[in-house]
Amino acid sequence: MAEHIGIDVGGTFIKAGLVAGDGSIIDSVKLPTDVQGGVEAVEARILEAVEGLESGTLESAALSLSKGPSRTGTIGIGLPGIVDPREGVVRLSPNIPCWNDYPARERLGRLLGTVVRVENDANCAALAEAWLGAGRDLESFLLVTLGTGVGGGVFLSGRLWRGDGGRGGEVGHVVVDPDGLPCGCGARGCLETVSSSTAILREARRAGLKGNVEDLAGRARDGGHDESILFERAGRALGIALAAWLNIIDVHAIIVAGGMQPVLDLLEGPARAEIASRAYGLDVGAVRLLGATFGEDAGIVGAVRLAAGFPSP
Repeated sequence: MAEHIGIDVGGTFIKAGLVAGDGSIIDSVKLPTDVQGGVEAVEARILEAVEGLESGTLESAALSLSKGPSRTGTIGIGLPGIVDPREGVVRLSPNIPCWNDYPARERLGRLLGTVVRVENDANCAALAEAWLGAGRDLESFLLVTLGTGVGGGVFLSGRLWRGDGGRGGEVGHVVVDPDGLPCGCGARGCLETVSSSTAILREARRAGLKGNVEDLAGRARDGGHDESILFERAGRALGIALAAWLNIIDVHAIIVAGGMQPVLDLLEGPARAEIASRAYGLDVGAVRLLGATFGEDAGIVGAVRLAAGFPSP
């Protein structure tokens, strides 16, 4: 497989990378998404990311892209929310609400001057892990992305499962607390409102705790009581949602990706406790919780797999 550019659009950052045929990242760039600026601002950041790759260390790379509107070579793009890959449209995106009913394939293809393929960002991460990562030897697995939001991708019997309308795998919008906080999707108490980095930081501020997720995690590992409560709560909610999924699809491997993958050690205990008490007839010891091989780069690598034509929508 030749080199391709892959783009992972998140609610906080846009990450783009030039990826080789063996999945290694040759060069990458990361920019703020600028959701508050609206559709055009997000598009401008995507273009800036691609141009940043092209003007960086890529002059010596065997990349079949030319500068400007005459670019050739398909670009894969992972997008947050409900994405219809057949129509190339973002139907609903809680973390980038200006993109609801956004014709991504048409607009971004015109913006970048080349053919683009679009897919849900967590599905892209699942593609990466199924291709060369933690899921490469697995027929079936559930992938969960924990970051600004919470997403999911499902591989069943060796195939990416999108569902009938592209909504398959939306782990982040499993309701874990019916009386909980409002979610960007319109419901209340979704997993995303409890176990995302956004939610953990919100609760930390309410408790008067300072620092980012890594800072909070470090203090929790050192025995910080208030910090430990944050991750206990997030882990329990994660376990409730995972148990619901395991009761339906009965897979025994869960891969965790995204910006919060490094704190999986703090989430796993409470998550397993909830799975053990809620997953019907399941030996929780048979369930593997695996860190994604590609970590935060899984979306980029999977977008490249998408760009190369795997799988066809």
